[in-house]
Amino acid sequence: MAKKLTFESVNCGDVLPEVKQHIDQETIWKHAAGSFDYNPVHTNPEWCKTAQVFGLPVPVQHGNQTMSLMCKVITNWAYPVGGRMMRM
Repeated sequence: MAKKLTFESVNCGDVLPEVKQHIDQETIWKHAAGSFDYNPVHTNPEWCKTAQVFGLPVPVQHGNQTMSLMCKVITNWAYPVGGRMMRM
């Protein structure tokens, strides 16, 4: 069993294991419906082709969606060795 994770055992520069998550437009649309955030930068692929917000011709996921994925990176790494997330 791995040594228990403590705040003191985490060092600046430690690399966490990679987590891959497929995000498609349907996932973004479902999140838009759940969050009531229908901004075209997330929900309108045709609009994004010309607007190119953030320099991209495609929709981007919501910021809180990105934060939930970051939580997944941390919890996948910390929970198996006794860590827990108190807040983000």
